[in-house]
Amino acid sequence: MKRRPHALLNRQNWRDTREYLEYCSEVRLSTERTVEFSRVALDHLLVWAGPVSFSRVTEIRPTFPAYISEKDLSFGYRNKVLENSRRFFEYACARWPERYVLSVDFLGTFHAKERPGSVSSRKIFSLDQVRAILAVSPTSLTEERDIAAVAFMFLSGMRVGAFTTLPVCAVDWEQLPVLVRQWPDLGVRTKNHAAANTYLLAQSELADLREIAWDWHDKVSQALGPHAVWYARIAPNGREFLEDQTPGQHRGTNFGRRLQALCARAGVKYHSPHKLRHGHIVYALQFCNTMAEFKAVSQNVMHKSLM
Repeated sequence: MKRRPHALLNRQNWRDTREYLEYCSEVRLSTERTVEFSRVALDHLLVWAGPVSFSRVTEIRPTFPAYISEKDLSFGYRNKVLENSRRFFEYACARWPERYVLSVDFLGTFHAKERPGSVSSRKIFSLDQVRAILAVSPTSLTEERDIAAVAFMFLSGMRVGAFTTLPVCAVDWEQLPVLVRQWPDLGVRTKNHAAANTYLLAQSELADLREIAWDWHDKVSQALGPHAVWYARIAPNGREFLEDQTPGQHRGTNFGRRLQALCARAGVKYHSPHKLRHGHIVYALQFCNTMAEFKAVSQNVMHKSLM
């Protein structure tokens, strides 16, 4: 059965996916962020199936893995979409066995494959690219903040969701290397609500990055106090801090847009904010000679394992 592009979605399919999302939230106690990603993944699945019932999912061509492989998505992202879709079908087979009869072999196809003839390359912000961005002359308080954010994210390797909710008091400049308390108790939105003490890169050649980060830290601390967010909220005119410093839900996305503008001004190819984290890791790894040092880098970016 061929899938008709732009066809209407099957309403039963939609209801089934929404019941699964409720199950993830209320029974599995998945985080809000995890549930939201599952929703996005299942929306891909709904569009692919169109009006065709999921009970006939094995008949649809192209298959979902083939369909998603044609999307302009990273290998890792495609794999996560397929993994979430497989979990939905596993739930559906147990929940509605009369409608969902899917073999283990069929579900086993739900994993991404590298495109033929392709060589995956890691996208990162290098130190030279970071310095090019830091050399941009800020024209507003907003740009001054965003430039400092680039320096801090490269130094810390933090995930953007955690960084944009980090309070000033979570950064201890008195300790060397500089201590960053990524604690959900302080309002930091870490992945899976994990808590850890992490540190800024301490190499002497990065003194200029630390100086830019410190200057902004001091400015926010003086103006707003220790409980304001480090990536402070600024008025739309770009000239003054807002009274309300409660971080919103989409700060990472907003920072991505501003980073894109900074890259354009600096003549640097734009990558997502997450690639500052990748740049941090690649930079730090070049100083590792022992397994203990590799492990230290892994723990500092709050990875579960060296893999």
